Amino acid sequence: MNPPNYISPHFQKVHYPSFSIRDFRAAEGLNGGQVGEPVELVNVTKTEYMYKYNGFEYQDELGLGWYDYQARNYDPALGRWMNVDPLAELYESQANYDYSGNNPVRFVDFNGENYGVKITHDDDKKEIIIQANLYFTNSEDLSENIEAIIMWGLSEGTYTTQDGISYDISFDLKAKVIEGKEETDEARADPIGNIIHENDEIQFRRNYEDDFKRKFNDLTGGYTKNNFAIYNRRSVANAMTRGHEIGHLFGLKDNSGGIMDYSHSFATMKKLNDTNLTKVIKNTLRDIQRIEKGKKARNNAFKIYNIMGEYQGDKSFYKKGVINFKK
Repeated sequence: MNPPNYISPHFQKVHYPSFSIRDFRAAEGLNGGQVGEPVELVNVTKTEYMYKYNGFEYQDELGLGWYDYQARNYDPALGRWMNVDPLAELYESQANYDYSGNNPVRFVDFNGENYGVKITHDDDKKEIIIQANLYFTNSEDLSENIEAIIMWGLSEGTYTTQDGISYDISFDLKAKVIEGKEETDEARADPIGNIIHENDEIQFRRNYEDDFKRKFNDLTGGYTKNNFAIYNRRSVANAMTRGHEIGHLFGLKDNSGGIMDYSHSFATMKKLNDTNLTKVIKNTLRDIQRIEKGKKARNNAFKIYNIMGEYQGDKSFYKKGVINFKK
Protein backbone atom coordinates (compact mmCIF):
# COMPACT_ATOMS: atom_id res chain seq x y z
CA MET A 1 0.00 0.00 0.00
CA ASN A 2 1.31 3.43 -0.86
CA PRO A 3 1.70 6.04 1.89
CA PRO A 4 -1.18 8.54 1.99
CA ASN A 5 -0.89 11.70 -0.11
CA TYR A 6 1.77 10.23 -2.36
CA ILE A 7 1.81 9.39 -6.05
CA SER A 8 2.35 5.73 -6.80
CA PRO A 9 5.99 5.02 -7.76
CA HIS A 10 4.62 2.85 -10.58
CA PHE A 11 3.15 5.86 -12.38
CA GLN A 12 5.18 6.56 -15.51
CA LYS A 13 5.79 10.13 -16.67
CA VAL A 14 5.11 10.84 -20.33
CA HIS A 15 6.02 14.04 -22.19
CA TYR A 16 3.98 14.82 -25.30
CA PRO A 17 5.47 17.58 -27.48
CA SER A 18 2.75 20.18 -28.06
CA PHE A 19 2.22 23.90 -28.40
CA SER A 20 -1.00 23.94 -26.39
CA ILE A 21 -1.05 25.79 -23.09
CA ARG A 22 -2.36 22.79 -21.22
CA ASP A 23 0.23 20.33 -22.54
CA PHE A 24 3.08 22.75 -21.89
CA ARG A 25 1.84 23.20 -18.34
CA ALA A 26 1.49 19.46 -17.82
CA ALA A 27 4.96 18.78 -19.17
CA GLU A 28 6.42 21.50 -17.00
CA GLY A 29 4.70 20.06 -13.93
CA LEU A 30 6.01 16.56 -14.63
CA ASN A 31 9.52 17.72 -15.62
CA GLY A 32 9.40 15.85 -18.87
CA GLY A 33 10.59 12.23 -18.88
CA GLN A 34 10.11 9.17 -21.04
CA VAL A 35 8.10 6.00 -20.66
CA GLY A 36 10.02 3.45 -18.63
CA GLU A 37 12.15 5.89 -16.69
CA PRO A 38 12.08 5.53 -12.89
CA VAL A 39 9.73 7.91 -11.15
CA GLU A 40 10.54 9.49 -7.82
CA LEU A 41 8.03 9.18 -4.98
CA VAL A 42 6.59 12.69 -4.68
CA ASN A 43 4.87 14.16 -1.62
CA VAL A 44 1.81 16.06 -2.83
CA THR A 45 0.65 17.34 0.55
CA LYS A 46 -0.15 21.04 0.12
CA THR A 47 0.47 23.82 2.60
CA GLU A 48 -0.33 26.81 0.38
CA TYR A 49 -3.90 28.07 -0.15
CA MET A 50 -5.39 26.12 -3.06
CA TYR A 51 -8.90 27.59 -3.26
CA LYS A 52 -8.59 30.13 -6.05
CA TYR A 53 -10.78 30.78 -9.12
CA ASN A 54 -14.45 31.06 -8.00
CA GLY A 55 -13.34 29.69 -4.63
CA PHE A 56 -12.77 26.14 -5.87
CA GLU A 57 -9.75 23.94 -5.22
CA TYR A 58 -6.93 24.09 -7.72
CA GLN A 59 -5.74 20.57 -8.60
CA ASP A 60 -2.10 20.73 -9.68
CA GLU A 61 -1.26 17.08 -9.05
CA LEU A 62 0.30 15.48 -12.14
CA GLY A 63 0.46 18.94 -13.69
CA LEU A 64 -3.20 18.86 -14.71
CA GLY A 65 -4.04 22.38 -13.56
CA TRP A 66 -7.77 21.65 -13.20
CA TYR A 67 -10.29 23.06 -10.74
CA ASP A 68 -12.45 20.68 -8.70
CA TYR A 69 -16.03 21.96 -9.03
CA GLN A 70 -17.43 18.92 -7.18
CA ALA A 71 -19.76 17.83 -9.98
CA ARG A 72 -16.89 17.82 -12.51
CA ASN A 73 -13.46 19.26 -13.31
CA TYR A 74 -12.74 22.54 -15.13
CA ASP A 75 -9.68 23.24 -17.27
CA PRO A 76 -9.07 27.04 -17.41
CA ALA A 77 -6.55 26.65 -20.22
CA LEU A 78 -9.29 25.32 -22.50
CA GLY A 79 -12.28 27.06 -20.92
CA ARG A 80 -14.05 23.70 -20.93
CA TRP A 81 -15.15 21.00 -18.52
CA MET A 82 -13.29 17.72 -18.62
CA ASN A 83 -16.42 15.71 -17.78
CA VAL A 84 -19.91 15.50 -19.25
CA ASP A 85 -22.55 17.75 -17.65
CA PRO A 86 -24.48 15.56 -15.12
CA LEU A 87 -27.61 17.53 -16.12
CA ALA A 88 -26.93 17.32 -19.85
CA GLU A 89 -30.43 16.09 -20.67
CA LEU A 90 -31.86 19.42 -19.46
CA TYR A 91 -29.64 21.48 -21.75
CA GLU A 92 -29.99 19.98 -25.22
CA SER A 93 -28.98 23.24 -26.89
CA GLN A 94 -25.65 23.37 -25.03
CA ALA A 95 -22.58 21.23 -25.64
CA ASN A 96 -21.94 18.85 -22.75
CA TYR A 97 -18.54 20.40 -22.02
CA ASP A 98 -19.46 24.11 -22.20
CA TYR A 99 -18.46 26.11 -19.14
CA SER A 100 -21.19 28.44 -17.76
CA GLY A 101 -23.33 28.16 -20.88
CA ASN A 102 -20.33 29.13 -23.02
CA ASN A 103 -20.66 32.68 -21.66
CA PRO A 104 -18.17 33.03 -18.76
CA VAL A 105 -18.35 36.85 -18.89
CA ARG A 106 -22.00 36.82 -17.82
CA PHE A 107 -22.39 33.55 -15.92
CA VAL A 108 -20.46 31.53 -13.34
CA ASP A 109 -21.03 27.78 -13.00
CA PHE A 110 -20.74 27.23 -9.27
CA ASN A 111 -20.65 23.45 -9.09
CA GLY A 112 -20.75 22.17 -12.65
CA GLU A 113 -24.37 21.18 -12.54
CA ASN A 114 -31.47 26.09 -9.88
CA TYR A 115 -31.67 28.16 -6.84
CA GLY A 116 -28.78 29.67 -4.89
CA VAL A 117 -28.00 31.54 -1.70
CA LYS A 118 -25.92 34.58 -0.81
CA ILE A 119 -24.62 34.85 2.76
CA THR A 120 -23.01 38.08 3.95
CA HIS A 121 -20.94 38.14 7.17
CA ASP A 122 -19.96 41.84 7.04
CA ASP A 123 -20.05 43.83 10.28
CA ASP A 124 -22.60 46.29 8.89
CA LYS A 125 -24.63 43.74 6.94
CA LYS A 126 -25.45 40.20 7.99
CA GLU A 127 -27.94 38.51 5.71
CA ILE A 128 -29.04 35.29 4.04
CA ILE A 129 -30.67 35.75 0.63
CA ILE A 130 -32.29 32.85 -1.21
CA GLN A 131 -32.05 33.59 -4.93
CA ALA A 132 -33.77 32.26 -8.04
CA ASN A 133 -34.33 33.61 -11.54
CA LEU A 134 -37.69 32.79 -13.19
CA TYR A 135 -38.02 32.92 -16.97
CA PHE A 136 -41.32 33.13 -18.87
CA THR A 137 -42.05 32.81 -22.58
CA ASN A 138 -44.54 35.71 -22.61
CA SER A 139 -45.86 38.51 -20.39
CA GLU A 140 -49.24 36.80 -19.95
CA ASP A 141 -47.60 33.79 -18.29
CA LEU A 142 -45.65 36.13 -16.02
CA SER A 143 -48.80 38.01 -14.97
CA GLU A 144 -50.45 34.68 -14.05
CA ASN A 145 -47.59 34.00 -11.61
CA ILE A 146 -47.09 37.46 -10.09
CA GLU A 147 -49.08 36.71 -6.92
CA ALA A 148 -47.14 33.49 -6.26
CA ILE A 149 -43.79 35.22 -6.88
CA ILE A 150 -44.71 38.07 -4.53
CA MET A 151 -45.83 35.55 -1.90
CA TRP A 152 -42.34 34.07 -1.78
CA GLY A 153 -40.54 37.34 -2.47
CA LEU A 154 -42.09 39.17 0.50
CA SER A 155 -41.08 36.43 2.96
CA GLU A 156 -38.66 37.87 5.53
CA GLY A 157 -37.23 36.64 8.78
CA THR A 158 -34.15 36.25 10.96
CA TYR A 159 -31.60 33.56 11.60
CA THR A 160 -29.88 33.70 14.99
CA THR A 161 -26.77 31.56 15.41
CA GLN A 162 -25.64 29.72 18.53
CA ASP A 163 -23.41 32.71 19.28
CA GLY A 164 -26.42 35.05 19.31
CA ILE A 165 -25.50 36.73 16.02
CA SER A 166 -28.57 37.67 13.98
CA TYR A 167 -28.91 37.56 10.18
CA ASP A 168 -31.74 38.94 8.06
CA ILE A 169 -33.42 36.37 5.78
CA SER A 170 -35.05 37.28 2.48
CA PHE A 171 -36.07 35.72 -0.83
CA ASP A 172 -34.93 37.35 -4.07
CA LEU A 173 -36.97 36.04 -7.04
CA LYS A 174 -36.33 37.82 -10.31
CA ALA A 175 -38.68 37.34 -13.29
CA LYS A 176 -37.88 37.86 -16.95
CA VAL A 177 -39.89 37.34 -20.14
CA ILE A 178 -37.96 35.51 -22.86
CA GLU A 179 -38.78 34.97 -26.51
CA GLY A 180 -37.11 32.74 -29.06
CA LYS A 181 -34.41 30.11 -28.88
CA GLU A 182 -31.53 32.47 -28.05
CA GLU A 183 -33.23 33.79 -24.94
CA THR A 184 -34.25 30.27 -23.91
CA ASP A 185 -30.61 29.22 -24.15
CA GLU A 186 -29.76 32.14 -21.88
CA ALA A 187 -32.23 30.89 -19.28
CA ARG A 188 -30.74 27.41 -19.37
CA ALA A 189 -27.23 28.81 -19.06
CA ASP A 190 -28.21 30.79 -15.95
CA PRO A 191 -26.94 28.76 -12.95
CA ILE A 192 -30.05 29.67 -10.93
CA GLY A 193 -32.43 29.91 -13.89
CA ASN A 194 -35.83 28.21 -13.99
CA ILE A 195 -38.48 28.22 -16.71
CA ILE A 196 -42.20 28.49 -15.94
CA HIS A 197 -44.79 27.44 -18.54
CA GLU A 198 -48.54 28.05 -18.51
CA ASN A 199 -50.19 25.29 -20.55
CA ASP A 200 -53.71 25.01 -21.93
CA GLU A 201 -55.61 21.83 -21.09
CA ILE A 202 -54.59 19.78 -24.12
CA GLN A 203 -50.92 20.78 -23.96
CA PHE A 204 -50.71 20.19 -20.21
CA ARG A 205 -52.21 16.70 -20.46
CA ARG A 206 -49.82 15.83 -23.29
CA ASN A 207 -46.78 17.10 -21.38
CA TYR A 208 -47.86 15.32 -18.21
CA GLU A 209 -48.29 11.93 -19.89
CA ASP A 210 -45.06 12.31 -21.88
CA ASP A 211 -43.03 13.19 -18.77
CA PHE A 212 -44.59 10.76 -16.29
CA LYS A 213 -45.41 7.91 -18.69
CA ARG A 214 -48.78 7.38 -17.04
CA LYS A 215 -52.40 8.39 -17.44
CA PHE A 216 -53.26 11.98 -16.60
CA ASN A 217 -54.40 12.70 -13.01
CA ASP A 218 -57.20 15.28 -13.00
CA LEU A 219 -56.21 16.45 -9.50
CA THR A 220 -52.94 17.83 -10.89
CA GLY A 221 -52.75 21.62 -11.14
CA GLY A 222 -49.10 21.68 -12.16
CA TYR A 223 -45.81 19.86 -11.86
CA THR A 224 -42.10 20.60 -11.68
CA LYS A 225 -39.60 18.70 -13.78
CA ASN A 226 -36.05 18.14 -12.52
CA ASN A 227 -36.26 21.10 -10.11
CA PHE A 228 -35.97 23.33 -13.16
CA ALA A 229 -39.08 23.59 -15.36
CA ILE A 230 -42.58 24.28 -14.02
CA TYR A 231 -45.68 23.36 -16.04
CA ASN A 232 -48.86 24.98 -14.72
CA ARG A 233 -52.34 23.86 -15.82
CA ARG A 234 -53.83 27.24 -16.65
CA SER A 235 -57.49 26.14 -16.41
CA VAL A 236 -57.29 25.31 -12.67
CA ALA A 237 -54.02 26.82 -11.38
CA ASN A 238 -54.12 29.66 -8.83
CA ALA A 239 -51.64 31.52 -6.63
CA MET A 240 -51.42 28.61 -4.17
CA THR A 241 -50.82 25.90 -6.78
CA ARG A 242 -48.26 28.09 -8.52
CA GLY A 243 -46.59 28.90 -5.20
CA HIS A 244 -46.54 25.15 -4.50
CA GLU A 245 -44.56 24.55 -7.68
CA ILE A 246 -42.09 27.33 -6.84
CA GLY A 247 -41.58 25.49 -3.55
CA HIS A 248 -40.33 22.53 -5.57
CA LEU A 249 -37.71 24.79 -7.16
CA PHE A 250 -36.39 25.30 -3.63
CA GLY A 251 -36.33 21.54 -3.04
CA LEU A 252 -39.50 21.22 -0.95
CA LYS A 253 -41.36 17.93 -1.28
CA ASP A 254 -45.08 17.24 -1.67
CA ASN A 255 -47.09 16.95 1.54
CA SER A 256 -44.31 18.48 3.65
CA GLY A 257 -46.60 21.08 5.26
CA GLY A 258 -48.16 24.40 4.39
CA ILE A 259 -48.36 25.24 0.72
CA MET A 260 -46.72 21.93 -0.18
CA ASP A 261 -49.69 19.88 1.13
CA TYR A 262 -52.08 18.46 -1.44
CA SER A 263 -55.78 19.29 -1.36
CA HIS A 264 -58.76 17.70 -3.11
CA SER A 265 -59.80 21.20 -4.16
CA PHE A 266 -57.46 23.73 -5.77
CA ALA A 267 -59.45 26.45 -4.01
CA THR A 268 -58.56 25.10 -0.54
CA MET A 269 -54.79 24.83 -0.95
CA LYS A 270 -52.93 25.97 2.17
CA LYS A 271 -50.85 29.13 2.18
CA LEU A 272 -47.10 29.52 2.38
CA ASN A 273 -46.13 29.31 6.05
CA ASP A 274 -43.19 29.24 8.46
CA THR A 275 -42.77 25.49 8.03
CA ASN A 276 -42.05 25.89 4.31
CA LEU A 277 -39.69 28.84 4.74
CA THR A 278 -37.79 27.28 7.64
CA LYS A 279 -37.20 24.07 5.70
CA VAL A 280 -35.71 25.99 2.78
CA ILE A 281 -33.23 27.76 5.07
CA LYS A 282 -32.32 24.70 7.12
CA ASN A 283 -31.84 22.50 4.07
CA THR A 284 -29.75 25.17 2.35
CA LEU A 285 -27.41 25.69 5.32
CA ARG A 286 -27.09 21.94 5.73
CA ASP A 287 -26.08 21.48 2.12
CA ILE A 288 -23.51 24.28 2.17
CA GLN A 289 -21.88 22.55 5.11
CA ARG A 290 -21.95 19.22 3.30
CA ILE A 291 -20.41 20.73 0.16
CA GLU A 292 -17.63 22.40 2.15
CA LYS A 293 -16.84 18.99 3.65
CA GLY A 294 -16.53 17.51 0.16
CA LYS A 295 -19.91 15.76 0.29
CA LYS A 296 -22.80 15.96 -2.15
CA ALA A 297 -25.76 18.23 -1.42
CA ARG A 298 -28.86 16.25 -0.44
CA ASN A 299 -31.14 18.75 -2.13
CA ASN A 300 -30.78 18.41 -5.91
CA ALA A 301 -32.43 21.81 -6.40
CA PHE A 302 -29.66 23.66 -4.55
CA LYS A 303 -26.99 24.76 -7.01
CA ILE A 304 -24.82 27.66 -5.91
CA TYR A 305 -23.76 29.68 -2.94
CA ASN A 306 -21.84 32.91 -2.52
CA ILE A 307 -20.36 33.72 0.90
CA MET A 308 -19.10 37.23 1.58
CA GLY A 309 -16.71 37.66 4.50
CA GLU A 310 -16.12 35.26 7.38
CA TYR A 311 -18.34 34.25 10.27
CA GLN A 312 -17.16 35.92 13.49
CA GLY A 313 -18.71 33.53 16.01
CA ASP A 314 -17.01 30.72 17.91
CA LYS A 315 -19.58 28.01 17.25
CA SER A 316 -20.84 26.59 13.97
CA PHE A 317 -22.75 29.06 11.80
CA TYR A 318 -24.72 26.28 10.15
CA LYS A 319 -25.95 24.25 13.14
CA LYS A 320 -28.65 24.84 15.75
CA GLY A 321 -29.54 28.34 14.64
CA VAL A 322 -33.00 29.73 15.46
CA ILE A 323 -35.18 30.76 12.51
CA ASN A 324 -38.12 33.15 12.81
CA PHE A 325 -40.24 34.56 9.99
CA LYS A 326 -42.36 37.68 10.09
CA LYS A 327 -46.11 37.10 10.01
